[in-house]
Amino acid sequence: MRVTNTIVEEIFKDKLSQIENFEDELYGFSIKHKIQPYLNESFLSRNIDPPLGLKQELEVIVNEFDNQLNYARELSNKLEYPLIVFKGFTNYFLGEGDIFKRESGDLDLLYKDPKHLRKHLINESFYEFEYSSGHEYSCLEKLDISITIDLHKHIPIMAYPKDIHSVSRNGETTIDPVSKVAELNYEDVLAYCHHLSGNVYIPSVNLSLLILCTSMFRDYISRMDSLPHFKLIDLVETVKLLNSTSYKPNEFIELVNKYNSHDSINFTGKVLKEITGLDPFHYINGKLTYYPQIQTWNFNSWFFPSSLKSAILNEDFISLYRQIGAETLFISKNQDYSFKNTAEENVLKSLTKSTNNNELQVTFNVKWDRELRLEIEISNVTGISDNDIINLNFGALVKTYFGSVSRGMTIGINEDTKETMIYKKDSKSITLTLFINVAEINKIIVGNEIPLNLYIEKYENKVEYDFLCPLIIKGI
Repeated sequence: MRVTNTIVEEIFKDKLSQIENFEDELYGFSIKHKIQPYLNESFLSRNIDPPLGLKQELEVIVNEFDNQLNYARELSNKLEYPLIVFKGFTNYFLGEGDIFKRESGDLDLLYKDPKHLRKHLINESFYEFEYSSGHEYSCLEKLDISITIDLHKHIPIMAYPKDIHSVSRNGETTIDPVSKVAELNYEDVLAYCHHLSGNVYIPSVNLSLLILCTSMFRDYISRMDSLPHFKLIDLVETVKLLNSTSYKPNEFIELVNKYNSHDSINFTGKVLKEITGLDPFHYINGKLTYYPQIQTWNFNSWFFPSSLKSAILNEDFISLYRQIGAETLFISKNQDYSFKNTAEENVLKSLTKSTNNNELQVTFNVKWDRELRLEIEISNVTGISDNDIINLNFGALVKTYFGSVSRGMTIGINEDTKETMIYKKDSKSITLTLFINVAEINKIIVGNEIPLNLYIEKYENKVEYDFLCPLIIKGI
């Protein structure tokens, strides 16, 4: 059974049923999901002249596409070993004319000697903004040529814990964590690659499908409070590759079994079935009937979306946070409010976990005039640990504070932003104070509501505390 090319129309039809000004709304939706070329095709198929902004966007996409391709060729010719490029522009060359040139923020690369390639790029004046993080070896950029590179150690294959069937409600925990069940390293990928040009190689249709599915699954389970959970361009290209004459189901099954990627493939099939009515991977064995997301990493707690399809298409952080369990705080302008998770009144409702079964004491103070002033106070602690994290996710704005300077936060006062994070010995408390300015408020407010998911990870005398508190701050 093959999925037809109706996925783009199904996605846009779903959005069209929800909005009035579909040209403007769909344009923004397409940018978030990098499916602008397919939106353009949808307009043309309806005999509608695409908006000028969309036409201009397509010109930029083509120029960026050609720029990345030309640079990859140029770079590969300077290297001893084949340079593998995956995702991004590569599927265009596998789609037999059915996959359009797409926006791609960076070049995803694998190389036999990543240490040498990293040194070479730095010598060519690339700026390294991240080094050796997870499966990525180095992230670099060179602004004058508009190139950003993600140099990978490998491509990880993730899976649900073996005891995932033991949970069925929000907040329940598994004994085992999410696991990396396999890695696609340079040699693995090269064995299934095609020569493109120069010294550039790209994965075959079957391997590209596997990479797309594993990437979508990994992003979905690990980004509960981020929207979109993954870009729909990956789902669109999955369907397009399935319709390629080079797609070989038997060979694909061998890859799935070899790299133990059943959860990723079953997840993608389930999403496609909810959108198109057909599961192209129905022949691949899988035991999952539901697909929860990680709620807290360190304690293996889980969140169950009410609908997989709505979770994938959702752009609304207000509705997402309400699903997570957000409470609405009604705030009058120019008044001070205080909420505490251990109080009897003005309770700050939260999900808390710890290795000693005690509760972290957190006070949330808020005042909304022109700016939004927030203060988070953590009580009865002995200091700030290097591993401490306070993360505030407002949807379109994320602010993260670490307990060590090396991880990105200077303890004390930030004169530029008026932010402070200090430990008070007399009260044995950590206080973080921050201000959301008017421009930032305009980015995150919906009507008169501001979504916030507050997450705290605190380490105290070998005890770990996790604190999760979704909120809706509503001006009255």
